[in-house]
Amino acid sequence: MKWILPLFIGEKAEKKKQKIIRGIETGKFLLGTYVIMLSTEAGNQLDIIEAAELKQPYYKEKDIVVVGIASGKAEAVQVVADIVSDAVNTTGEADVLAFFRIRQKRLKE
Repeated sequence: MKWILPLFIGEKAEKKKQKIIRGIETGKFLLGTYVIMLSTEAGNQLDIIEAAELKQPYYKEKDIVVVGIASGKAEAVQVVADIVSDAVNTTGEADVLAFFRIRQKRLKE
């Protein structure tokens, strides 16, 4: 599992972000916590899954790239909306992958 920092974090998740991150990394069952990640399926840009799903064999076999965390499904959808909004403002289109490449490049400079 990889993390693209700084993470996009929902308002409620911000209050307990270290606990959430530690829980995800150690495979704890985090009820109601959602992970926003680059999609593992061709043709999609982002996936929203409940953190507990990361324990499934399917995800253990994938190269997961986490870009955000949220407390609750509604907050996860808002985080995705924030990501897409930032992508449009940065790239001129809703190209989330290009946005994260640009963002990472700028952070390295």
